[in-house]
Amino acid sequence: MIYVCADDYGICKTASQHISECSVLNKVSTFVNFDYPELDKLSSKEISLHLNFVEGKALSDIKKVDLLVDSNGNFKYTFAGLLKLSLLQKKKFAEQIYIETKAQILSFKRIV
Repeated sequence: MIYVCADDYGICKTASQHISECSVLNKVSTFVNFDYPELDKLSSKEISLHLNFVEGKALSDIKKVDLLVDSNGNFKYTFAGLLKLSLLQKKKFAEQIYIETKAQILSFKRIV
């Protein structure tokens, strides 16, 4: 089978609407840390989690992922910034990525 996949479902209302209306898609990856993961509109599509550490808000307690987020809980690094951080603060970075990954997986499991 060939999969035609759209990424970033849930990032904003307009993008999510366009993705849900696209008939050629059979797979969608969704962000769970935005306000628009209305997955009921994707009934005919396979849904997967798109882990996200660079856009939007963390789902974890910001005190537990303070390396990754600003004081408002928003992710503060680009992909390149995360790569650099992973090399400079390996242990703390790995711990906090684990915490946030777990939070996103648990959130995904609740809405799927």
